[in-house]
Amino acid sequence: MNELKRILSDKRRAAILLILPIICIGLFLFDRMGGNLRIGWRLMVDEGREYRETIDKYRGMEANEIIKLSADECRYQKQPNAYSQAVYIKDFAGYYDAVEKQAAKLKSSSVFSVDPNSFSFRNIQKTAKDFSRMKGVTAEFGSNRAIERWLGFGTADIIFLAAIIIVVLAFFEENRKGLSALIRTCPNGRLKLALSRMGVLFFFSFAFTVLMYGSTLIASFMIDGGITDLDRSIQSIEGFKTLTLRVTISEWLMLYFGVRVVTGVFIGLFFWFVLSFLSHIQLSWLVIIGITAAEYAAYTLIAPQMALSILRYVNIFSYISPTELLSKYVNMNVFGYPVGTLTFMGVLLAVLLVGLTAGVVILRLKRYPFGNRDVLGKAIKLWNTVMDAARSRMTLLPIETYKLIILGGSFLFIAVGICIGRDLGYEGYAYSMQEPRAYPEYMKEIEGQITDATFDYIEKARSNLDLYSGIAEDFSGALDVIEADANAVLERSKEKGFDPVLVDQYSINDFIGEKGWYRHRGNAFIALAFVILISAPVFSFEKQGGTELLLRSTPRGRRSVFIRKYAVIFLETLLLWAVIYLREWIGTAKLIGDTALNANIGNINMLADFPVSMSLKAFLACVFMLRLVAMLMAASFTARLSLRLGTWEKTVLAAAGMLLVPAGLCYFDSTWAGFISLSPFITGYEALTDFTGAQPLTYMLILWFLLALISILSSYVLWVPPKKGRVG
Repeated sequence: MNELKRILSDKRRAAILLILPIICIGLFLFDRMGGNLRIGWRLMVDEGREYRETIDKYRGMEANEIIKLSADECRYQKQPNAYSQAVYIKDFAGYYDAVEKQAAKLKSSSVFSVDPNSFSFRNIQKTAKDFSRMKGVTAEFGSNRAIERWLGFGTADIIFLAAIIIVVLAFFEENRKGLSALIRTCPNGRLKLALSRMGVLFFFSFAFTVLMYGSTLIASFMIDGGITDLDRSIQSIEGFKTLTLRVTISEWLMLYFGVRVVTGVFIGLFFWFVLSFLSHIQLSWLVIIGITAAEYAAYTLIAPQMALSILRYVNIFSYISPTELLSKYVNMNVFGYPVGTLTFMGVLLAVLLVGLTAGVVILRLKRYPFGNRDVLGKAIKLWNTVMDAARSRMTLLPIETYKLIILGGSFLFIAVGICIGRDLGYEGYAYSMQEPRAYPEYMKEIEGQITDATFDYIEKARSNLDLYSGIAEDFSGALDVIEADANAVLERSKEKGFDPVLVDQYSINDFIGEKGWYRHRGNAFIALAFVILISAPVFSFEKQGGTELLLRSTPRGRRSVFIRKYAVIFLETLLLWAVIYLREWIGTAKLIGDTALNANIGNINMLADFPVSMSLKAFLACVFMLRLVAMLMAASFTARLSLRLGTWEKTVLAAAGMLLVPAGLCYFDSTWAGFISLSPFITGYEALTDFTGAQPLTYMLILWFLLALISILSSYVLWVPPKKGRVG
């Protein structure tokens, strides 16, 4: 109890541990809202209500009847859940018999029956035996989406891991404060303290399991329902089709929560044991990052069919994210014998828990606080000796890159930024959802240069509709829109002198239109955040290390170092831009198509008032170059704050207040914030599409550019000339 109080007595640590579950539930809801905070809540609630009504509508019916009744609805993607689930239930009825027949067929095949001692032959036999025990299990129709969406939220696993690591690092606080020797000499400073910390670890594992996974599960049930359908077999959910456990959904959930608590304890014991070998606690994060990166690489890159597949399953991430172990049937090759991954990993978990528990206790009892026993420290000393030979030969640009990216820790933020950036969405659907029926089909036929043949096609299509009176009204509406667009483009082309081209206005507007700006604003916020994180240590590293004056007194420590520092942060920013926006540029161009890309922007209704005549391809280039310039300006402001404030933490907080807060306000449609934020320029489309009411943004861009230039020049003045009374 005293150890628990000690850990929670640190206000910053207690605040972080309290905030993590709140972040978890917040991100879960954010994910369910599709990343749209403004209208996402209403859409989520409406979608959940419609889903519950659909399930209630078909509950109690036979699968064939559900398929028949929901087929037409599914065709128009209004009720796909009921239809797809009914198809699965229908097919599942004969699933186990099919597995048994397939196993018998394979055993009789010459390919597999040549060597009865081979892994393949044994695996066929074991699979048939395991699935034979599942006969009689049936899949039933019901509400599954709450469980499916909850299990699909993998971010909770990462937050859970972070929480456990923070608790484990608190066990080494006496090392950092130099109290380890004193505590160890106390009567209860060894065995009892180790056992007490194990109890604390179990407490936090249980608490975070309930707070993170329990709260998100409850929220999922509140949105999509399904709490009354938990007495069905777990195989009623399609993702559990191959699971060979005869349990209901409620029983599986209890099993999952129990496993989650135990795996949380194991993860804590694992890092506790590894970090116990460190005398320099400052190395902790480096070791943790190294271990998790290596394990995650094996977990994600090694396919189940590869020879090294055992490294994918015998992996700490199998316990960090145990859903796969508890939902799929997979056999591992253990010395030629097939062993179920669930059985194998369960036994391994028990063995590791016992071994790690004994290990941390023995280390607590036997490892002395002083003495040359830091094995990792010796290895790092040897590594530094080797690396010093390389570092001493580096020129200024490589050494500044090394300082900022490696010693300053920017590599971590770059890596996270790359992971997040590649998953950011950029295509909206607000406009295409409003397009008339058959509009896309007509546009595929008619898109291109507007000629007399264009209008002939429209008239011919109208005459064909007379044969299909049932759909004439819907299709005629699409032709009316196309004809109106063609006439409008022709009028503008005569006025401005460009070649008239008919393009898909709805698809283009999904990328550049105002209704989709919220998505680009969200991406801009994320881009700004990572620019701040990677730029913040550019000058603070020397200030905190006390080497600023020494560096500036050297022949090349002023102008040359200054130039290279900015070169490094600009290169880092360029890398982030490429990951986030170059991918979007390529994807946007691919989806829009060559016809529209090569057309003059005067053909696009939303860009009709743009003052410069150019192709859509050139316009997109301007948008994405503007984004890069805006990100470079943000890096310049952050670097100036770094030189002024001296620490990474203060720089991040100040830059967040100056850049991120206005960007956040822009996301929530605070129009005035657009005039004090870089967000419209990182968004790009927002600054360049509406020239009727956004002219002040042009002047604000010039002002931001001048401020960025002034920030660089003022930093130059502070860093380069020697201060009075100091060695020059």
